[in-house]
Amino acid sequence: MGLFYSGGEARTRLTSIAGYGLYNFYEDDKLRVEAGGGLRYMSSEIDVTLHGNLAADRKTSISDDWIDPVIAFRTTAKLGERLDGVLWLDGGGFDLGGSTSDRSWQVSAMLHWKANEKWTIGGGYRTLYVDRENDGTSYDLRMSGPILGASMRF
Repeated sequence: MGLFYSGGEARTRLTSIAGYGLYNFYEDDKLRVEAGGGLRYMSSEIDVTLHGNLAADRKTSISDDWIDPVIAFRTTAKLGERLDGVLWLDGGGFDLGGSTSDRSWQVSAMLHWKANEKWTIGGGYRTLYVDRENDGTSYDLRMSGPILGASMRF
């Protein structure tokens, strides 16, 4: 890192909870396409530490929470009697001022296996992106990785 600092570390914690209302505007035996909107609550904590050589250790933190309006699209393709492929896209924030992100989006691709009439098990890959400014500090977060889940119908 240089003369003053020997290294550094960053820790990011992001919580995202969303609720959507979707309208089914196309469906046949093999494909369903839905669109709608909703809200996504987000909370972030970012801690950065620089480990000093000639300078003292330095630590800074940003904590933030907000709610983004989002528009969403979901496409479900029937791949078998008990297997579906699901593509989910949403975007929001829309730079509506200090209470929203400048922009945010997520994309997920999943396979859903219907275990029985009540339970569905899913797995896939998800990317979530946030562009946000808090108290004059801008940050971009992009988190990607595998996603696993289960749902119960009642």
